[in-house]
Amino acid sequence: MDAASIEAHYPTVMHSLIGRLSAASSLLTQIDENKEHRENWLRLDSVALQVRKVCELIVLGSTLAHLQEGTELDPKHWHPKDAFKELEKFNQHPLPMPLQLYISVDEHGAKQFVPAMKPIPLLALNRVYGQCANILHVPSAQKVLEEQVVPFEWAKYRSWVDDLVRVTRSHALLLPSIQSLIVCRWSGVCGEDPEITMASGIGEAVLDAENLADFDLLSA
Repeated sequence: MDAASIEAHYPTVMHSLIGRLSAASSLLTQIDENKEHRENWLRLDSVALQVRKVCELIVLGSTLAHLQEGTELDPKHWHPKDAFKELEKFNQHPLPMPLQLYISVDEHGAKQFVPAMKPIPLLALNRVYGQCANILHVPSAQKVLEEQVVPFEWAKYRSWVDDLVRVTRSHALLLPSIQSLIVCRWSGVCGEDPEITMASGIGEAVLDAENLADFDLLSA
């Protein structure tokens, strides 16, 4: 499968992801500016929905890229946990890896993409995905009676959205079977398309993540 084919779907997925992150960020700003607004409940639902769909889009982008490189995945899975199990069979690090915002260039003009931290772990993505569901779904009677209804924590959602924006601005998706990676760079400005490129190297495509910091999406 050539680079043009592999890149065919990833920009479309990233474009949708960026739109949803931008919408969530704008809604959170509206909530922060007027925390007593009577329609904040509607904004809260929309934020949770957009973040949840962003989680799905992250896994969808990786799945499409791996399918187009020739990996024999089952394309039916849409839930992040199930789709990730498929990806993990073929790639130790199948989700995006945050990069430094700059690109290092050596004396020969070769570009070096410097990791900022380890790739997004499934645990982080699943936790965000699940906690968004707590807002979107009506709680059971038992949870209401036991006062276990989860409140909407504005600061936590703001932290998640900001971290997801940062990784979207500069990340790499490793495709070890073809010794390549998809590099995504975005200005961070809503309405501006991301720049998607395919980078190839010589030799085995492996990631030495031992000295990299963990992706801290869920530190809040």
